[in-house]
Amino acid sequence: MQTRECPYCKQNIAEKAYDLHLKLCPKKPTGGEPATKLEPPKAEPPRAETKIPDVGTPEYKEYWRGLTTRGQQHELERRKALGVKPAEDTGEAVQSAVEQTSVQAPASPASAPGSENGAMEIFYPKADQYFIAPENIVEALRVTEALSHKHPTNLLVTGQPGGGKTCLALEFAAKFNRPAVVVDFGVLQEPQQLFQTTRLIQGDGSAMVTDIRETGFVRGMETEGCVVIMDEINRPENERVLNVLMPLLDGRRNCWIEDLRRRVNVADNVIFIATLNEGALFCGITSIDMALRDRFREIFLDYLPAEPESKVLEIKAGIPKVIANSLAEFAYTVRTTPTISKKISTRQLLHAAEAYAENTSLWQAVETAIGNYNDLEWRQRVMEIFSLSIKDELEYKKWTTKKVSDRYVKY
Repeated sequence: MQTRECPYCKQNIAEKAYDLHLKLCPKKPTGGEPATKLEPPKAEPPRAETKIPDVGTPEYKEYWRGLTTRGQQHELERRKALGVKPAEDTGEAVQSAVEQTSVQAPASPASAPGSENGAMEIFYPKADQYFIAPENIVEALRVTEALSHKHPTNLLVTGQPGGGKTCLALEFAAKFNRPAVVVDFGVLQEPQQLFQTTRLIQGDGSAMVTDIRETGFVRGMETEGCVVIMDEINRPENERVLNVLMPLLDGRRNCWIEDLRRRVNVADNVIFIATLNEGALFCGITSIDMALRDRFREIFLDYLPAEPESKVLEIKAGIPKVIANSLAEFAYTVRTTPTISKKISTRQLLHAAEAYAENTSLWQAVETAIGNYNDLEWRQRVMEIFSLSIKDELEYKKWTTKKVSDRYVKY
């Protein structure tokens, strides 16, 4: 988007708002004050050369994580404009951007900041050394990586809720040392929110001055090799949001964005990965038509079998093996019982395991993890299965002697 610098306040203003901003700028001299004389900036002494590590190396990943969000954007623009390896540049522009802001660059999904439309900024995901997946899924991801270097590639990950679909996409990016951006489609109300955000600069009514900027989604798909994760792609409030994806996901790989007044082009080796929950148990979802679905290769991620799931719980939550086995067997039995429609997810098991690790009883940890208090019949059946899965004698005794306390204490 074209911007111009205001000679009074030195802010970068959108081209179409520039004239109005000049009239309203609070730092503009009044009639009784002498006009500020604009002088060219004084030349700064040359800085010592800063070598930037080569892209793809562990040193570059550490360098990237140390940049601010603005610094990351500048680094990507610098690489694209110069067409040289980062190690051949001094990095002065990047260092300057770092000094201008104190916002820290995200190093993991949990700490990554969201923009106004829920889309995260670009970051390098950190690999989870305990993440496991079926061999056929791992092979499908290997093929996806290989195909992305030959032609545009999109991947749709379907499966059970809480089974690790989004985590799988992030692990894919970490495995192949790719940057990633996560877009939460559940917060999108209009198509333009996917591409641009509007920020109020000053004023109100007819005197309002706004600045329009591209979103993390746009920056992600214009970054070479980025993994653009479209989380819960079937949850936008307005299904017209999905229509604008059509030209981006097929061979055209571009579309015109009127608000940005430019054409958005998907960079080389960019992979779109969409996650999807579908079925009668989910509300607020939009059906994905075949025209859109046909643009993806598709994999189904099911829950883990009891044995590997028990190992994951034992390692990630730090609980005894006998407790992890009890939880994994409990979940497996619920999942394989045809008359129980709502299953127990891996996410819920991790919640229970983490609560148990904080010295609560196992039955209390499971009750709070599974929730769904409105469906008493379902809870009764599920907790009966849980009682048959307890392998620890002490925890089983706590279950058989449990009672709801009628005492109230000061919190």
